[in-house]
Amino acid sequence: MGSFYETVNRYFKPYMFYIIAFVIFIVFVLAGLYAYNKYVKKELKEKQFKDVANTNTKGVDLEILFFHVDWCPHCKTAKPEWDSFKSAFEGKQLNGYNIICLDVDCTEEGNSKITQMINKYDIDSFPTMKMNREGKIIDYEARITRNNLEEFVNSFTSE
Repeated sequence: MGSFYETVNRYFKPYMFYIIAFVIFIVFVLAGLYAYNKYVKKELKEKQFKDVANTNTKGVDLEILFFHVDWCPHCKTAKPEWDSFKSAFEGKQLNGYNIICLDVDCTEEGNSKITQMINKYDIDSFPTMKMNREGKIIDYEARITRNNLEEFVNSFTSE
């Protein structure tokens, strides 16, 4: 028996060109994978969906708040319209926004949670409607009817 070198030389020498070519191929594949994962994949992930309309609003909550008191005749007139709107839109998704309808009864003046909401939303009369879209408070300044509320919500969710 010959030495290890002679055995390797005898069996691998005829295929040395193919072995070297295969090793070089593997090195280039690994270098390509590294470059792709480090630079290209990260860039694609950042760009994904940035140019699609309303993508940044998918799953964003849109709060519509109705502040009212029991003793106000205007509130009593607006309440059925609000209830109709609320039953149609509560929990639905509209233009990528999750609609949340909040009914705030401000009759109890001593309730600290209600007082905080009145101060936060700057409520000075009843009934009052506000919309909280991504932290921006939008005032509703029209007659409270279901159709007007639908137009209001549609106009501010389609921007």
